[in-house]
Amino acid sequence: MQSLLVVRVPDSYINERTYIVQTLMGYLWNLDVEILAENRRDVLIEDPSTYDNKKLHISDILFQFPENQWLKAESLPQPPLKRWNVDIELRGIPLIDYQLPVIYGIESMLESGHSSYLVEDENCLFLGLDIFGSAFFMLTRYEEYVKPDRDMHGRFPAAASLAFQEVFLDRPIINESIEIL
Repeated sequence: MQSLLVVRVPDSYINERTYIVQTLMGYLWNLDVEILAENRRDVLIEDPSTYDNKKLHISDILFQFPENQWLKAESLPQPPLKRWNVDIELRGIPLIDYQLPVIYGIESMLESGHSSYLVEDENCLFLGLDIFGSAFFMLTRYEEYVKPDRDMHGRFPAAASLAFQEVFLDRPIINESIEIL
């Protein structure tokens, strides 16, 4: 029997959060998940069936924007995007390029003086890459609603997209993020 993952999310944008968690973890990974909305500032994934009770905390950036900034320019990622050299901390993950563009995320400062998107201690991992917010942004084409750019037929031009401007238009960026997760 497959174990049930518990995904604890902040108690805002519940429909959007449910959609993206179910899409990534349910549809793509075929995992059984229970989504619990709580008063929190990050996403917490737990597998109650494991003996070590390790927890994964994931950064939550996009869905922290207040409602008056939702679907507005101030909620868009700010270019130039930072890049995370994933190969330094996560060798062997199949990515197109180990310099991963960070659509939404936050780096943590390590004791060594270096910054990282991945911090580990005894009982938990903190992933500064906002995988759920970034996936929501890309899969729903969030920016197409926000940006006014249109071609002569009223379509959003690829050249106006973040993916084009940050040179990852032909890259399966969300699939790569899922590999990291």
